[in-house]
Amino acid sequence: MTDEVARAKAKETELSNKVNSLDSDYKAADTQLQSTIDVLTTGLTNEFNRATEAENKIKSDLTVEINKKVASVTIEKNSTSDLQYTLYVDGKPSGEVNIPKDQLLTNVEYLAGEKIIRFTFETTSGVSVTDVNVADLVDTYIAGDGLTLVDNKFSVKKSDGSQSYLEVTADGVKVVGVDEALALKANAADVYTKDEIEAKGYLTEHQDVSSFVTKDELAEVKIKVNTNTSAVTDEVTRAKAKEIELLDTIRDNEWGVQEGQHLGGIILNKEVNKGGTDILSATVVLSEMASNALINDKGSLYVSNQAKDYNLADGKTVQLAIEELQKKVDDGGDNTELNNRLTECESQVTELVSNDNKQDAKLTSLETDVENLKKKPSLKAANTNSVAMAVNEDTITSEIKLASVDNLIRVNEDGLSFDGSIDYGTY
Repeated sequence: MTDEVARAKAKETELSNKVNSLDSDYKAADTQLQSTIDVLTTGLTNEFNRATEAENKIKSDLTVEINKKVASVTIEKNSTSDLQYTLYVDGKPSGEVNIPKDQLLTNVEYLAGEKIIRFTFETTSGVSVTDVNVADLVDTYIAGDGLTLVDNKFSVKKSDGSQSYLEVTADGVKVVGVDEALALKANAADVYTKDEIEAKGYLTEHQDVSSFVTKDELAEVKIKVNTNTSAVTDEVTRAKAKEIELLDTIRDNEWGVQEGQHLGGIILNKEVNKGGTDILSATVVLSEMASNALINDKGSLYVSNQAKDYNLADGKTVQLAIEELQKKVDDGGDNTELNNRLTECESQVTELVSNDNKQDAKLTSLETDVENLKKKPSLKAANTNSVAMAVNEDTITSEIKLASVDNLIRVNEDGLSFDGSIDYGTY
């Protein structure tokens, strides 16, 4: 009986340690979750601000470039002279070109790198080249940050690392999905109005509730407590049955007791009746530990399933601790934002698991390739006078070599054979 009671107490201590461990794990996980949520929120805010700043800069740069653009460059012949031309930039005269009478214009080209117009003439003395510098009239466009210039066409460039809130279309640059993302952070239908807050006396300043236990977590703990309570109740029932069995065995034998001391949690008392049957009684001694959930009600043991009967390490009952926690949760408003953040983190965990599975698949493919390489022969073919060897990816072949002279040895699908006759003479 002593061993059984000791085992039951050890089991009780183990259950208590598990409950304390679960409580510590929940608090640690909640702290880690809050840290992750803060990082994600800061990242989203920074990305939104960066995208807005980039959009404004792009609009400003485009406006400046458009204002600088040269609409047209034309050359017009002088009405009074066939060998004199006027250069117009955006409709305004910007220079004159005079062609000598003894020269014939054969080619006109624009040198973009030097910003000049080159006229090539064929004269009586040879080829003559005349350059007209238009550097003051032509601007070179260079694509800045966030812009690309291809075939004289500017386009807005979106970074590969940008989040999905920035979109570039033919209509322009726009920010999309931000309202939906912010809606997930706080649903107006789930938040108290100012009048409701003042009427109920809630705090009007922000209160951090990240360290509080949520209703779902309380429900989960309650389920686990009920499960553990059921297990302890079953164990006590079994222990009581074992106790009765031991008492029956003791009654059948001569016995004595050490009265007044509890051995293994039980005090035995022996009542001697000289003219009748002696009576042995036992009293279960309950531990005075604050976390003890065993109740002795009129001689019957049971495990309490009432929160008021469970004491925590700080001396408070579980019921009192839950009531205080509930008050903190009520004072701090609901946990809609926390639940949304939990959902966001779970989504990231799902993505990490998916990426991990992809890496596993790639690793498996590489391992298969390595095994295939290991299977490939590392032999080199060595030919002899009579045998030719060959090695390919997975096969080694050999072939008999026959002399090129007249030969009576034949090779076919059946193998080697001798095609001839031998005269052994007469004996």
